Amino acid sequence: ESYFQFSEEKKRLFQAFRTATDDDPGPASRMHWPDLDDWSYSPFESVRSGDFLDVFGTYLREVQVRTCSALLELQIFSEPGSRKGIYRIRGMGRLVGVVRALRSRLRRKADFTRAWARGDLLRMMDKILSETGYLQPGLAFAIYQKRT
Repeated sequence: ESYFQFSEEKKRLFQAFRTATDDDPGPASRMHWPDLDDWSYSPFESVRSGDFLDVFGTYLREVQVRTCSALLELQIFSEPGSRKGIYRIRGMGRLVGVVRALRSRLRRKADFTRAWARGDLLRMMDKILSETGYLQPGLAFAIYQKRT
Protein backbone atom coordinates (compact mmCIF):
# COMPACT_ATOMS: atom_id res chain seq x y z
CA GLU A 1 0.00 0.00 0.00
CA SER A 2 1.09 3.54 -0.68
CA TYR A 3 2.79 5.21 2.29
CA PHE A 4 2.48 1.91 4.20
CA GLN A 5 -1.13 2.75 5.02
CA PHE A 6 -2.29 -0.84 5.36
CA SER A 7 -5.96 -1.72 4.95
CA GLU A 8 -8.01 -2.26 8.09
CA GLU A 9 -8.66 -5.87 7.00
CA LYS A 10 -4.93 -6.56 6.67
CA LYS A 11 -4.19 -5.06 10.09
CA ARG A 12 -7.11 -6.97 11.64
CA LEU A 13 -5.93 -10.32 10.22
CA PHE A 14 -2.34 -9.73 11.29
CA GLN A 15 -3.41 -8.70 14.80
CA ALA A 16 -5.68 -11.76 15.06
CA PHE A 17 -2.76 -13.98 14.05
CA ARG A 18 -0.47 -12.35 16.61
CA THR A 19 -3.05 -12.65 19.38
CA ALA A 20 -3.83 -16.30 18.57
CA THR A 21 -0.18 -17.40 18.42
CA ASP A 22 1.38 -15.21 21.12
CA ASP A 23 2.36 -17.11 24.27
CA ASP A 24 1.74 -14.01 26.39
CA PRO A 25 -1.02 -11.93 24.76
CA GLY A 26 -1.17 -8.50 26.28
CA PRO A 27 0.05 -4.97 25.66
CA ALA A 28 3.21 -6.22 23.89
CA SER A 29 1.12 -7.89 21.18
CA ARG A 30 -0.68 -4.64 20.24
CA MET A 31 0.94 -2.99 17.27
CA HIS A 32 1.96 0.58 16.51
CA TRP A 33 1.21 1.18 12.82
CA PRO A 34 2.91 3.80 10.61
CA ASP A 35 0.83 6.98 10.64
CA LEU A 36 0.98 9.87 8.16
CA ASP A 37 0.61 12.34 11.05
CA ASP A 38 3.67 10.89 12.81
CA TRP A 39 5.76 9.87 9.76
CA SER A 40 9.32 8.70 10.43
CA TYR A 41 10.19 7.51 6.91
CA SER A 42 11.53 9.40 3.91
CA PRO A 43 8.80 11.53 2.25
CA PHE A 44 9.66 9.78 -1.04
CA GLU A 45 9.33 6.24 0.29
CA SER A 46 6.38 4.19 -0.90
CA VAL A 47 4.61 7.24 -2.37
CA ARG A 48 2.66 5.35 -5.05
CA SER A 49 3.43 1.72 -4.25
CA GLY A 50 -0.23 0.75 -4.37
CA ASP A 51 -0.47 1.81 -8.03
CA PHE A 52 2.50 -0.06 -9.56
CA LEU A 53 0.80 -3.29 -10.63
CA ASP A 54 -2.22 -1.48 -12.11
CA VAL A 55 -0.11 1.04 -14.03
CA PHE A 56 2.31 -1.57 -15.40
CA GLY A 57 -0.62 -3.84 -16.31
CA THR A 58 -2.30 -0.99 -18.20
CA TYR A 59 0.68 0.00 -20.34
CA LEU A 60 2.68 -3.22 -20.62
CA ARG A 61 1.86 -6.84 -21.33
CA GLU A 62 2.27 -9.10 -18.32
CA VAL A 63 4.45 -12.11 -19.00
CA GLN A 64 4.63 -13.31 -15.42
CA VAL A 65 3.65 -11.68 -12.14
CA ARG A 66 4.20 -13.25 -8.74
CA THR A 67 3.05 -11.51 -5.57
CA CYS A 68 3.81 -12.20 -1.93
CA SER A 69 4.14 -10.62 1.49
CA ALA A 70 0.55 -9.65 2.18
CA LEU A 71 1.12 -10.24 5.91
CA LEU A 72 4.86 -10.84 6.28
CA GLU A 73 5.73 -7.20 5.61
CA LEU A 74 3.68 -6.12 8.61
CA GLN A 75 6.26 -7.65 10.94
CA ILE A 76 8.86 -5.29 9.48
CA PHE A 77 6.89 -2.04 9.52
CA SER A 78 5.12 -2.47 12.84
CA GLU A 79 6.51 -2.41 16.33
CA PRO A 80 5.12 -3.55 19.65
CA GLY A 81 3.33 -0.58 21.18
CA SER A 82 4.16 -1.26 24.83
CA ARG A 83 7.93 -1.62 24.34
CA LYS A 84 8.35 1.61 22.40
CA GLY A 85 8.82 3.82 25.45
CA ILE A 86 11.30 1.63 27.34
CA TYR A 87 14.25 2.66 25.15
CA ARG A 88 13.76 6.33 26.05
CA ILE A 89 14.96 5.64 29.59
CA ARG A 90 18.75 6.19 29.73
CA GLY A 91 20.66 2.89 29.76
CA MET A 92 17.58 0.71 29.25
CA GLY A 93 18.56 -0.20 25.68
CA ARG A 94 21.74 -1.88 26.86
CA LEU A 95 19.96 -3.62 29.75
CA VAL A 96 17.26 -4.93 27.42
CA GLY A 97 20.01 -6.24 25.09
CA VAL A 98 21.70 -8.14 27.95
CA VAL A 99 18.39 -9.63 29.09
CA ARG A 100 17.58 -10.73 25.54
CA ALA A 101 21.01 -12.37 25.18
CA LEU A 102 20.56 -14.28 28.44
CA ARG A 103 17.02 -15.29 27.54
CA SER A 104 18.14 -16.61 24.14
CA ARG A 105 20.80 -18.78 25.80
CA LEU A 106 18.25 -20.22 28.20
CA ARG A 107 15.53 -20.79 25.58
CA ARG A 108 14.25 -24.33 25.49
CA LYS A 109 13.95 -26.38 22.31
CA ALA A 110 10.14 -26.35 22.67
CA ASP A 111 10.13 -22.53 22.47
CA PHE A 112 12.19 -22.65 19.28
CA THR A 113 9.86 -25.27 17.74
CA ARG A 114 6.77 -23.19 18.61
CA ALA A 115 8.33 -20.06 17.09
CA TRP A 116 9.28 -21.98 13.95
CA ALA A 117 5.73 -23.34 13.63
CA ARG A 118 4.33 -19.80 14.06
CA GLY A 119 6.56 -18.59 11.24
CA ASP A 120 5.50 -21.46 8.96
CA LEU A 121 1.83 -20.74 9.65
CA LEU A 122 2.31 -17.04 8.90
CA ARG A 123 4.13 -17.86 5.63
CA MET A 124 1.31 -20.23 4.56
CA MET A 125 -1.38 -17.65 5.37
CA ASP A 126 0.63 -14.99 3.55
CA LYS A 127 0.91 -17.14 0.42
CA ILE A 128 -2.83 -17.90 0.33
CA LEU A 129 -3.87 -14.28 0.94
CA SER A 130 -1.40 -12.94 -1.65
CA GLU A 131 -2.06 -15.45 -4.42
CA THR A 132 -5.85 -15.28 -4.11
CA GLY A 133 -5.75 -11.48 -4.20
CA TYR A 134 -7.69 -11.23 -0.93
CA LEU A 135 -5.12 -8.77 0.43
CA GLN A 136 -2.90 -6.38 -1.49
CA PRO A 137 0.65 -7.80 -1.74
CA GLY A 138 3.65 -6.15 -0.19
CA LEU A 139 6.04 -7.39 -2.88
CA ALA A 140 5.73 -8.24 -6.55
CA PHE A 141 8.19 -9.91 -8.87
CA ALA A 142 7.18 -9.38 -12.47
CA ILE A 143 8.26 -9.66 -16.07
CA TYR A 144 6.57 -7.35 -18.60
CA GLN A 145 6.86 -6.83 -22.34
CA LYS A 146 6.17 -3.81 -24.47
CA ARG A 147 2.72 -3.92 -26.06
CA THR A 148 2.81 -4.30 -29.82
